[in-house]
Amino acid sequence: MPAYTPGESLAQWCWPGEVEDATLVVFELVTNAIRHARVIDQDLGLKLLLLATGELVIEVSDPLGAFPNFAEVLTSTPACDRESGRELWFLTLLGAELAFFLRETGGKIVRARLTPLCSPVLAPPRGSCGC
Repeated sequence: MPAYTPGESLAQWCWPGEVEDATLVVFELVTNAIRHARVIDQDLGLKLLLLATGELVIEVSDPLGAFPNFAEVLTSTPACDRESGRELWFLTLLGAELAFFLRETGGKIVRARLTPLCSPVLAPPRGSCGC
């Protein structure tokens, strides 16, 4: 099975949202998992789901079962001179609805949900994209 970048996958799926924003959300969530939750010999996971409503769900899983100050990170405007701690807050400005939950097998999943620019009522004709 060939590997695709998130942007390539979204283009193939004809996702009617901001592909560049969605790609940035993927990048930031994966980067956060690598920086804050990487454990040697443990996997990080990435899942992209396209819902029938046209919403895009991005899930990044990691082996740590905690996310300290999650709500504060999303709602507090970070200081301009801070090197980190702005990423998730910034993703909310892009329209991402963020949440996290614990996995039964251990660790957690950080989820971002993005709404498309328009809601696809019918599937586009084969070979074309659009709402």
